[in-house]
Amino acid sequence: MLRAIGYQRTTEQKTSRSDARNVRTLQRTGRNTRGDQEMLIMTLPLPNSVNQHWKHARGFTYISAQGKAFRAAVDVAARLHGEKAPEGRLSVGIEIFPRDKRVMDIDNRVKSLLDALEHAGVIENDSLIDELRVVRRSIVKGGMCRVFISEYNPVVDITDNCAKIYQRTQRGSDGT
Repeated sequence: MLRAIGYQRTTEQKTSRSDARNVRTLQRTGRNTRGDQEMLIMTLPLPNSVNQHWKHARGFTYISAQGKAFRAAVDVAARLHGEKAPEGRLSVGIEIFPRDKRVMDIDNRVKSLLDALEHAGVIENDSLIDELRVVRRSIVKGGMCRVFISEYNPVVDITDNCAKIYQRTQRGSDGT
């Protein structure tokens, strides 16, 4: 069972003790402004792998118990946080903090996280995301993730940027 925000609940802990930790974690989240662009920042539990989140049996696909627990944790965090992402096209950054040194595909964690954010009402629909960046960070006991959501603002077309980088590398290899 997961806590509302960022940590794993053990069977020995009671919910009254966990509430104080949730409040402290919420103080580290909120809205920041970068220039004149608002950004929603949320600290959440480590998302389940897609293989752990959904199960298949007898021709049906369903959300596992772990998936339901993660979805509920994100829902509680969103309600306590009380914020929603900006409307329209979105830019999302995700920092994954693994719980240990085991091999982990960070791309397997993204879909369950985005679906949980959509289910909790933080984002309207994950199809509105135009820019998605996922970064693995250092190991944190219990694991966690940090989500940064802002309005999508294309500054430079990525193909133009790639073309400039390619031109610089070609000049460097010619010795000019």
